[in-house]
Amino acid sequence: MGIVLHLPLAGLPDALARLAAARKPDAALSAAFKYGRGERAQGGRRFTDLDEAGIAELLREVRALVELETWVTPDRRPGRERERWLNVLLTGSRVTPP
Repeated sequence: MGIVLHLPLAGLPDALARLAAARKPDAALSAAFKYGRGERAQGGRRFTDLDEAGIAELLREVRALVELETWVTPDRRPGRERERWLNVLLTGSRVTPP
């Protein structure tokens, strides 16, 4: 789900809920965000940056998904070694929404 990092933060809960509903049973979803907090524009594109606390806050709003694993990786592109990515693996929640 490389595209979700380009959505506004306010739109992420709805987008993730829709992706959760569209996935096959027992399927996992993965997403990557530039590491940080907040929204920004760079090179004519918009980004929503998240860290571990940010993804936890987001998933409190998206009860249909639970976090399986989260990890941080460096950007591997030349000249961007200082940039980091937050990677998250998500699956369906066993919690039934109210």
